[in-house]
Amino acid sequence: MDVDRTIRRARKALRRTLPGAVTVCILAAPMGPGASAAPPPGPRKVSIRVPLTRADTLRPAPGLRTQLAWPATHVAFTWTGSDGSRLLYRSWDETGKASPWTRVPESHDMEQPGMHYSAMLSVARPSSIEWRADGPEAGVGTVTLHYLNTVDGPPGEARILAAGQTGPGTPDIITRAEWGADESIKRTTGDCDRRFWPAQQLFVHHTAGSNNDPHPKATMRAIYRYHTVTRGWCDIGYNFVIAPDGRLFEGRWARRYAPWELHTGETVGGRAVAGAHVADYNSGSVGVSLMGNLSTSTLGRSARRTLVGLLAWEADRRNLRPRGMHTYRNPDTGLTQRLHLIAGHRDAGQTECPGNHLYDILRGLRRRVAATIGDGRRNTALSLDAPALVDFGENVNVTSRLSTRAGRGIGGRSVVVYRRESGAPWTRGRRMGTDKAGRLGFRFDPAKNLSVRVVYAGGRRTWGSESRTMHVLIAPQVTLALAGGRTGADGVRHFPAGTTRVAVGGAVRPVHPKGKVVVSVERIQADGRWREVGRAPKRLTSEGRYSSAVAVARPGRYRAVTRMAADDDHAAGRSSGRSFVVDGL
Repeated sequence: MDVDRTIRRARKALRRTLPGAVTVCILAAPMGPGASAAPPPGPRKVSIRVPLTRADTLRPAPGLRTQLAWPATHVAFTWTGSDGSRLLYRSWDETGKASPWTRVPESHDMEQPGMHYSAMLSVARPSSIEWRADGPEAGVGTVTLHYLNTVDGPPGEARILAAGQTGPGTPDIITRAEWGADESIKRTTGDCDRRFWPAQQLFVHHTAGSNNDPHPKATMRAIYRYHTVTRGWCDIGYNFVIAPDGRLFEGRWARRYAPWELHTGETVGGRAVAGAHVADYNSGSVGVSLMGNLSTSTLGRSARRTLVGLLAWEADRRNLRPRGMHTYRNPDTGLTQRLHLIAGHRDAGQTECPGNHLYDILRGLRRRVAATIGDGRRNTALSLDAPALVDFGENVNVTSRLSTRAGRGIGGRSVVVYRRESGAPWTRGRRMGTDKAGRLGFRFDPAKNLSVRVVYAGGRRTWGSESRTMHVLIAPQVTLALAGGRTGADGVRHFPAGTTRVAVGGAVRPVHPKGKVVVSVERIQADGRWREVGRAPKRLTSEGRYSSAVAVARPGRYRAVTRMAADDDHAAGRSSGRSFVVDGL
């Protein structure tokens, strides 16, 4: 079965099920007009099979046919040598048929003096490889062959959740989990600590690899391993990669995303993660690479359409002018350079990238991006208000408002409510509509501490936005009752002289099996202040009940109260105080 096609179908199926609500007893109930009628089912997780990558290296001598340990789907070469040193290679299949000699395309991303790195090349599972110098052999030093199989390896399993919702003009991004990134080989600490900057520059690249790639996801896995393991980078260098068929892949890892979020490669505040695609220009820029060698092949219609849409999305929501020039300023080093907003790699370095066939159409691409943006879209904001603490059994009433950044309400728009109870994953609730003033209200009846967020996917004239996350603490109900005695004319329970212990009991809701409460007793002093004179910790029964007998040493006015400490699921709770009197002789 074709894994790429399987994931695409699963992803579309997940999106069809997403406009749902939570299926537990705590459904979001609308407080006003505009709510959908019956909630469809919530999001599902789908398991997919992703081949694990096999990789090995050889140092073959020039002009000798070198046997591979297993058929490769991708190969790359690294070599030491003088500037301008080049390689040719050819391969043999299992029948002994040799391919034509082909020049090894060099990658110019993040170059190193005296060291050469080829692009990642798709190959038809050859059994052996041969290389030779393209020109004077004296200019080529040690050559290393890196070969991988990212298609036929032992299968691994990945579980994907529905991707973040996309509105009109929002790109459909294939996430790292979906293309099978092995997250164990990236590094994000120490020298690889991620850095984030507001994006001010868009760079276009080509991978310089094989054209008409039959397995773009497999090539993503190969490029990723080549960048991290072979080249020693922290992660894949590009922010995004576009396949010849127009599919758009998430590149460098930025952070963990909530289920409603698009994998933008940014912080929640919109700062882009710095990649490794243009030396000295990575901070504050976004690198988009087209699969294939666009020095030898033209850009296909599908990939062009995705590129224009992605660049329009990046530029419009940041209020950047796609046809303009500006002064790029590296926020990390202070380096400045006059550049087109949408530039080719070669505009900031000595390289052929992104290939003449792509570079020569950049002016037209900028016009298309500007036309796609048109008059632009308005940025939006979502506010969210909810109580900080609610007693168990009470409704949590939440209000929200969708507005322009200037504060004008936006009515008639659909937003989606997301919720998470303590210890559970985020779940998607019902889709709801805003009133004329952009407001909506809804309520929950949660059993545990609750987090809520509201998301607007955007429309044809507005960009999407999301509210901050509101955290609502749920305090358990704790009851306390006194046993025995009589109620006096003063309305207070009285116990006869000589009483030394008073029986108390109660319950906690929701039930906390094996939980603990503490019953404390206070006695009023001559100065009118209460002073604790005893406490008794008690373990709850499986039904959430407790009982105790509190000591009272002498006559006087007392007060008993039961407290329960906070835990991972609930805030601290306490009963009402129960006053009583032990009469004197």
